[in-house]
Amino acid sequence: MPTPNKTLLSENSQSGLAKKLEEKERERQRIVAINKQVAVGVIADLKMDTETRISKLLAAFIDSAIKHQTLSLVEWKSANKEARKLQKIFLELKSLGQPGREALLGLVSHKDLSVSLMAAVYALKYNPDKSLKALRRLVKEHGFIGFQAEQAIKRWEEGTWNIE
Repeated sequence: MPTPNKTLLSENSQSGLAKKLEEKERERQRIVAINKQVAVGVIADLKMDTETRISKLLAAFIDSAIKHQTLSLVEWKSANKEARKLQKIFLELKSLGQPGREALLGLVSHKDLSVSLMAAVYALKYNPDKSLKALRRLVKEHGFIGFQAEQAIKRWEEGTWNIE
């Protein structure tokens, strides 16, 4: 027969163990709830509608095209950094399929000539007619933009164009 002290100790141990188990379960539920919130946020980011993604990418493309053109004349290392950004943005737009490609193609008529140039360059394989038309318009510009447009057309016609 158990002694009263052992029974009391055993009941206290069981009660303490039950409390610890309850605490652990509450902590597990709290962590599950937090993970669900994080997952919902991640899924929302992944599901960001295509239109919003395209808008953000176009804004970044415009910014990098202008910076690239400006830096090309004075700081080639920084210009190359912007060129890599442009390539990355282009690949993201391309990954969105036709809507991304069409959005980029829309920039060939942008008011900033550096944006128009870079959009035409990156859209050459997708829509050569519209891109070449823009490049031929830009060739008439004096300075570096005209030269870059001329070089893009030359490489396209030689078959050495390889942006994608």
